[in-house]
Parts: sequence; C-alpha cells; structure tokens
Amino acid sequence: MSARALLLLGLALLPSPARADSEWRMWRGTVEGAGALRLAGSGERPRAWQFQAGSHVWGYQPGLSVWSSAALGTVQGRPLVVVGSYDANVYALDALTGERRWRFTTGAGVYATPAIASIGGRQTVFAASSDRLLYALDADSGRRLWIYTVKAWRPTIGGARLSSPAVGKAGEKAAVFFGHWVWDKSLAGHLQAGGVTAVDATNGRELWSTPLGDNQLSSPVYAVLGDEARRLFVASENGNLYALDARDGKVLWSFTDRNAIKASPVYFLGARGPRVVIGSKAGRLRCLDALSGEEVWSFKTSHWLDGSAAVGEVAGRRLVFVGSYDTNLYALDAESGAMRWSYRTRAGIYSSPALLSDRGELRVLVASWDHHLHCVDAASGRGLWTVNTGRPLWDSITLGDSIWASPSVLELEGKSPLVVIGSYAGPLHAIPFDEARRQDVLAGPGSNRGFWVRLPVVMLAVAALTLILTRRHRRASARSAPPAR
Repeated sequence: MSARALLLLGLALLPSPARADSEWRMWRGTVEGAGALRLAGSGERPRAWQFQAGSHVWGYQPGLSVWSSAALGTVQGRPLVVVGSYDANVYALDALTGERRWRFTTGAGVYATPAIASIGGRQTVFAASSDRLLYALDADSGRRLWIYTVKAWRPTIGGARLSSPAVGKAGEKAAVFFGHWVWDKSLAGHLQAGGVTAVDATNGRELWSTPLGDNQLSSPVYAVLGDEARRLFVASENGNLYALDARDGKVLWSFTDRNAIKASPVYFLGARGPRVVIGSKAGRLRCLDALSGEEVWSFKTSHWLDGSAAVGEVAGRRLVFVGSYDTNLYALDAESGAMRWSYRTRAGIYSSPALLSDRGELRVLVASWDHHLHCVDAASGRGLWTVNTGRPLWDSITLGDSIWASPSVLELEGKSPLVVIGSYAGPLHAIPFDEARRQDVLAGPGSNRGFWVRLPVVMLAVAALTLILTRRHRRASARSAPPAR
C-alpha cells in the first residue's frame, strides 16, 4: 500500500475536528473557519454591550481596519473577548459584561485577530502588530511575556502587515506561525519582503522562516493530517496558495490563481481525503486536495471573494459557506461544489461567515456593506434577521482595500449565543442572539444625508449672525466718529 493510501486511511479513521474549549488557536478559531467557540454554561446570562476605543480615527488609509475580528477564550473561568484595534491597542474584555479586563499598547495598529492558547499551563494571547512585532501576553493580566521582531527598526522602514497567528507544533515544540509583509520606503534600501515564520511559543525564539515573495500574506491555517503530517496553508496577494511543512517551513506545493488572494484558506476532512478551500479576487472559490494541491472543484461567483469560507454540517451533509462582493452568501456541497442555495443582501459581503447552533439548527452570520449583520438559516438559506451595525467613519473608502472585522460567536451551554463584531462605524458590539432575533438591537448613527441637510441651515445662521454683528459695528463706529468740518 502506498504512503498516500496509508495517510488517507489514517485520516479516515480520525474523528472530525472539534473546537477546543477555552482556546482560539488561529484566525477563525478552527481549521474549518467556524468563527465560534463553545463553552460550558455559567450562571450569568450574556447581555448586549458596546465598547468604544479611546480615540477617534480621522484619516482613512489603505489597509486600515477599525477592529480586528475578535478571539474568544476563558481566563479564570470567565469568558474573554480579545481584540486588536487601529489605536495600537490589544483589548481584553469580559465577554458577558463588556468590562475591560486589561489593555496592552503596541507601536502601531493591530489589524490581525489574536490567538489564545494554553502554553505550559498558562493561558497566553499572541498578538501581531503592524509595528513588526509579535507579542506573547499573559491572558489574565495582559503582562508581556516575550516579543519577536520580524524586521529591526531603521529610519527608512515604511511599515508592515502581520497576519493572525496560528498555534500548533513545529516538530515537538509548541510553535506560533504567522505571515508577514514588511517594506522599506528608501530608494537605496528598497524592500518588500513577505514570508511565514515559526517561533517557539514558550520564549519567542525563531524556529524557521520561509520567504514567499514580496506580497502580503493571509493568516495561516495549521492542520494535522494524520499523526505525523502537520501542515500550514497560507495564501498570498500574488495569487498563490502554499502548503508548508510545519516542522521546517519547506514548501510542499503551491497553487496559482488568476488574481490576488486576500482571503485565508480553510481546511476540512472530506469523504475522499483532506481538502483546502480558498477564494480569490477572480471571484472563484476553489477546493484543492490538501496533499497534492490539485483542484477538486471550483465555483464561480460574479465578484471578489475577500473573506474566508466556513465549513459546517447540515442534516449529515457538509456544506461550504462563503460570501461574495456580488451581494450573495452561497452554500455549496463540500464534496462536489454544487450550489445548494444563495441568500442575497443589499450590498457586497465583505466578512467571513460565522456558524452557530441555535436550538440544534445551524445558522450562518455574515456582515455586508449594507451596514447590517445578517443571520441566515443554514439548511434553507432563508434570512432570519438583520442588525444595523452602523455606517463607516469616513465619507469615502476603497472597497476591498481592507479586511474588515468578521463576526465571532460565543456559545454558552444553556444560554443564548453571543455574537461579537467590530464595526467600521467605531464601536465593538456584543449582541445576544435571542435579542437580535426579536428586534434590531443597535441603532445606526446618522447618515450623510442628515449632515447635508443641517449644513446649509448652520451656514445661513452663521451668515445672519455675521450680518447683524457687522451692522451693529458700523452703527457704533458712525456714532463715535468726530463730526465732519
């Protein structure tokens, strides 16, 4: 029997990947991209809350995102939300009340979702900042444990984009894997360097680093393909999807798409072997054999795919869910790629889906440029409710420039699920599922129409006041002037 056949047999005997309680080990929490964490119930019922960062961001820049997507976990028995912000801070909030537990300040915006994992018995937060540093923080206190520098500072360094970390193993060592893209703005030392690095999760020492061109990289997915085969799957804006050996960073295969890839891949174990799913700005979702990189099926949408997909099970059948800028959320058969249903919003869908169980029924959550969070029944594609999350802070932004926050779901046994999403309008929202089902729990801020209606009224009032004061000044000047001779 061939080595591939033995590996496939071993994979077939493995149980389906399960969510690890209290840990959020990569970008969407799990290899299947569910964006949800299930925890044992507590006596306290989650409530709706909002959290606002300390300052307002006035200027929009390409690639900027107000919030990262939230990571979820537990510390000292309490559910925790950990999220990065444009204001250069990592915030840890009590998931049930929204109360701030701690804040850690980095040197630049934190746009990548943190990871939460137990390392040596300590709950640890791994956060990647645009200051070219990866931070390991104590999840209870926010105290810094160690840092890793991707590129040493020099006056001409232009900036960096670091992906969400993924926690796994490199050989026998607990490791943190992350993608990075650093550029130098000087003419003499011009540099644009992208790659994936693995560091020891206990002390931050580099284990290996693999250069992958001069483009920004997606968040890696760490998957175990049998007892020995540990893989990293990571995509690049140059249109390539790479499979790396987690032990040493060796590139095992690559697949080239026709356009840029901004989404992160997801992994699942199919009926005929392990699969990787990825979408691109060509508008095509592809399912590849995780062992060889060969295409298994593809599905064409009418616009960009910037968000990751998610894989869930409905009535014993695996489905792949993905949102497109063509305004549709699609559900596809995971084995064949055949479309089961589509749900249409009023604008392009930018977020990755989140999957949750609602009284035993699977639901799909996506955020759209119609400024709403949508909840859809996973079996039928029927829309259940929408919630207004607010309009962008800026009058003009470039669609597709930034990876905006995707919803994350905390499922508490015996309680209503809690949906956490960072809005491009400013606040971080926590929405109990049952409250959202009854009504729109968030009121969006005023639209631009209100500004343009109020502007002429204010200008007329200022002009009238100016005219009145000018006339008074002239009269007072005329009375005080000496008589003409």
